[in-house]
Amino acid sequence: KEQSVVPDKKYISSQESPAKKSKKGKTTDFAYLLERKSFRMMRKYYKEKFEFDIEDPDYKKKLPKMSAEEINTLVSEFMQKELGQILLCLLTESDYNRIRDALKTIIFCDRHKKKEDISEGLDFVPLRNVLHKYNTRNLIEFLSDASNSFLYTHFFLKDGKKSANEQSDNDAGKLLSRMRHLMKESLNYLPSEINEIFE
Repeated sequence: KEQSVVPDKKYISSQESPAKKSKKGKTTDFAYLLERKSFRMMRKYYKEKFEFDIEDPDYKKKLPKMSAEEINTLVSEFMQKELGQILLCLLTESDYNRIRDALKTIIFCDRHKKKEDISEGLDFVPLRNVLHKYNTRNLIEFLSDASNSFLYTHFFLKDGKKSANEQSDNDAGKLLSRMRHLMKESLNYLPSEINEIFE
């Protein structure tokens, strides 16, 4: 039985309006659409940065046959460069592994239907829900995993403004405002010692 997710009252009260639904059941509320876009931008950021750091020109050809250990090594090397040694030193081994798996989920989300060793044990549903079925319940489910909140906050602080300004189809100011709102919500799910660094 699926575990129910209790919506965060603080988050719900901060919403401008409930999400509206089109005839096809898709969310049309502007703020919600901007928030969904924020997560799509996050995914694009990590995927492109990870692939840019890979030195092997045949990486994509080898990917389907890579073992979990091989991909873990590549993602760990990327974490060292992207997140910084000081921040990583604050993480327990368990936290480190969870963030590594969350990164793998983000980077390889488009391979969720493929039965490959690199995606063994990964749960793509929470991420895919905020990318394609965005609503408050799915947002809370995604952010309640501290690893996801950690990665979103890092993305926003490091690249949020630049990414928002690159989106020609949206008002950069409004998009950045919703991205910042999500970052503040993400901080609610982070341990105090990590939260203090970001704040």
